[in-house]
Amino acid sequence: MTRTRLLVVARHAQAEQLATDDLDRRLTPRGRADARAAGEWLAGRGVTPEVALVSRAVRTRQTWEGMSAAAGWSLEPTLDPVLYSADVQRAAETAAYVEGDPGTVLLVGHNPTVSRLAQLLDDGEGAASLGPGGFPPGGLALFEHPGEWADLGVGSARLLAVHTPDAG
Repeated sequence: MTRTRLLVVARHAQAEQLATDDLDRRLTPRGRADARAAGEWLAGRGVTPEVALVSRAVRTRQTWEGMSAAAGWSLEPTLDPVLYSADVQRAAETAAYVEGDPGTVLLVGHNPTVSRLAQLLDDGEGAASLGPGGFPPGGLALFEHPGEWADLGVGSARLLAVHTPDAG
């Protein structure tokens, strides 16, 4: 019998506009607060990732650090060099071919890829909606996937919930 798996698709929290290199952009104070709020939101739903796939950019690593600290997770993330510039297909493959058989995977990446990935995975049967605008910085989607990770693809996951930072 195949067990249900959880996938969290997250966009990095709000980052500064400029840095010497795009990879070096850091979170703003608002971004750090939003990352912590996202971690608290996931922990409040009992979500504990067994694998965290995180882009190598500073802002995604800081988002993961804020989320994991607030949620009380001690997991070391996999800093994936592909996620920084991945298109939707490559991001989906990164999640689908995760090593082992984890029950919960969390992916922290960049727009427009993460918004498009969430829309691609959504089977349209879930209780939540992504909306047309995609993810704001710090937004995330929680999916339930009833198959093997290798079967992750178009319309293969049910959207359980969406978290976006409070406006303001």
